Amino acid sequence: MPIIAVSPEVLETTTAALEARLDVPSIALQEIARALPPAQAAQVAGAVRQRVAALADRPMSPAVDEAVTAELAPLLAALRALGA
Repeated sequence: MPIIAVSPEVLETTTAALEARLDVPSIALQEIARALPPAQAAQVAGAVRQRVAALADRPMSPAVDEAVTAELAPLLAALRALGA
């Protein structure tokens, strides 16, 4: 299979676009989490933690583990602010 050469500029633009696509839903989820009543925030936090714990059963590279942690940290922090 041939390797496709990509210029650094194209790669940088693509990476920035992907990061923006991930940032927007992350921001939205954080705001939704902040709007939840504390009891619901606790339920959501528990469910998220459970689902993430299930991911631990799969082989995961350190880079993927770091990415998952980085994505979930702001959401769990928003839920934690409500006492979850």
